[in-house]
Amino acid sequence: MYSHNQGIAAARQLVATLQARSAVEVFSVNRLAISGTGVKENPLPARNFYHYYYTGLRLLTMRSGTYYLLPVGWTPKNDPTYIVDSSDQVRINLYGGVQPVGSG
Repeated sequence: MYSHNQGIAAARQLVATLQARSAVEVFSVNRLAISGTGVKENPLPARNFYHYYYTGLRLLTMRSGTYYLLPVGWTPKNDPTYIVDSSDQVRINLYGGVQPVGSG
């Protein structure tokens, strides 16, 4: 019971502070299955190396080049956590708490 209550409290705290977490842009050569409240898929011109970029994401945590991301409008009931590995096909940009002006 204690662990359950601690988990609920942690999820509520995460939702309350999600906007303050690092904002993430994901650039990818290929379309990714990333969606959710506040997430936008943006096509890039064909001449670019990356063909898509995604905004509206927040960093949950990162370990060894693997990024765990949440949609900016994430709720613990319905929304997934996205796991994205940085590679030569995917670039991750991080920003302090808000997305840069002109993004999204």
